[in-house]
Amino acid sequence: MNRRDFVLIVDVQDGNPNGDPSANNHPRVDMHTGEGLISDACVKRKIRDYVRAKYGDQPGMEIYQNRDGRLLNDLHRECGAPKIGKDGEGGAGNAKNRAAILKAQAALCARFWDVRVFGAMASTEYNAGRPRGAVQITFGRSLHPIQVTSHQLTRVALTNEKDADKASTMSGRAGKHLIRYAVYRFQGTIMPYQAKITGVSERDIEILIEAMTKCWGEDMSAARGVMSGRALVLCQHETQDGNAPMGTVLDAVKVSLAQDVPTSWSDVQIDTTAMPPGVTVVRKS
Repeated sequence: MNRRDFVLIVDVQDGNPNGDPSANNHPRVDMHTGEGLISDACVKRKIRDYVRAKYGDQPGMEIYQNRDGRLLNDLHRECGAPKIGKDGEGGAGNAKNRAAILKAQAALCARFWDVRVFGAMASTEYNAGRPRGAVQITFGRSLHPIQVTSHQLTRVALTNEKDADKASTMSGRAGKHLIRYAVYRFQGTIMPYQAKITGVSERDIEILIEAMTKCWGEDMSAARGVMSGRALVLCQHETQDGNAPMGTVLDAVKVSLAQDVPTSWSDVQIDTTAMPPGVTVVRKS
């Protein structure tokens, strides 16, 4: 497996792509630039859900960060992780514990697709290590400042007796905060040496590539609007170490706008003609 860097372009129309819980669930925004943000945790959640839905019943394709209520301690114990006592017993302080932790970490990686690919902080009460993911993804950042509009909504259904005293059309209120249209850019890399440690296969990477482009349609909701994975630009090196620094490769993926504030995908252009030698561009959409 050789090094691969990538740029993922996503757009949103009439939606909130990633609400900020510390800002009343308004779309995330860089307060210094006005540009919109989507967290790496958000996109990885969508990827995980897609992989679980399509491949989760296959061996080695379970999802560790899941919504099914399973306790992480139970998963670690099932993988043979030692328990960490109050005095640190069971930690990585001696050779016996380190061997047990590494064995549990290997079992965790073999069982869970997202642990192999994204890594995990699995050193809870039962210590299964801290495998570092072979795939790292940045926050998504919009290519332009975003404009957010807020809308008040009402409902007619009554929640409790107190609501019965109110006008039925005003019995419940809620709000939505929407972006009319925005284009976001994620950047990431696939590290071959780390892939060896966690056991990432080429099939794992193929599934990741599929999920990055297709997960958006499987995660649609009225609040998120229409989100689309418009382009995945894969920059494939000829060597494991890479033929050029990651920054140079990612900078060579030029994404420009036909106008300062785009209104549709037709306003977006992607140019990779400045890619350094030894790096092949494959575009998925």
